[in-house]
Amino acid sequence: MEAVVATPRWRELPPEVVVEIEGRRAELLARARPPVLDLDDPAARRRLRPEYPSVAPDDGLVSSIVCTAALIEEPDLVRAVRVLAALLADDGELLLVEPVGRPGLWGLLVSSAGAALPAVAGLHLSRDVPAAVRAAGLTIADLDRFEIATPVWPLRRFVQLRALRIPRGDAA
Repeated sequence: MEAVVATPRWRELPPEVVVEIEGRRAELLARARPPVLDLDDPAARRRLRPEYPSVAPDDGLVSSIVCTAALIEEPDLVRAVRVLAALLADDGELLLVEPVGRPGLWGLLVSSAGAALPAVAGLHLSRDVPAAVRAAGLTIADLDRFEIATPVWPLRRFVQLRALRIPRGDAA
């Protein structure tokens, strides 16, 4: 079983990336509705691990999940986002900032070459995060694609999004 480290890996990225993520993280935390699950907290990130027990339908559900580059530590992106979706109450929201890949051949070349860079060793980058969010059954309400000026190519393209859990319906 892989241990969850106390400090999120994104805090070890190049300074220009950390500054941008910190600013956007502050915005997300200001928008979040309590109760909030903040994935910068090691105990919260531990809930993404496959060995963590699944969540009962009305047990520990939250109104907002703030996820700033936490998914780069998860090998199975779709499974991790499905876990997050299961933790959201009806009308809950996932507030997320994550790096994403470039489409096409150029994207394949960048992600392949970039994987060898020491700054991103062991991280899972160049993935289609919005597609994983949709696959988890969440509805993307806001999506901002942006770039960070950094010499570390796989860390240039990011998304910031707000995804909603549409109510599951009445039990009647």
